[in-house]
Amino acid sequence: MFSVDKAHVQKHLDLYLSKLPVAKAAQIRKNTFITSESVEATTFDVIRREHRLPSFVEYLQIDVEGMDLAMLRSYDLQHHGALFLQYEWAHLGPERVAQVSE
Repeated sequence: MFSVDKAHVQKHLDLYLSKLPVAKAAQIRKNTFITSESVEATTFDVIRREHRLPSFVEYLQIDVEGMDLAMLRSYDLQHHGALFLQYEWAHLGPERVAQVSE
């Protein structure tokens, strides 16, 4: 599982383990470690320039493990546009989903 939020990963691990027999859950917990890793990030504009992409894209897919709203906000839809836009919104909550249309 990947997320920018360690607590989010821990919550899912705890939920998964809660459904297992105690001995099995203890064994998995003993051998499971949550680690972090730094990754290089870039912007849409850099990607667009490096790959000589047109300003307008037909399909924009965003899935950045919990940072979808921030990434969507960094893409200037007024300037670049997209015919179809797909992003992961299930974990945003109603207030943040409403912010997408702003």
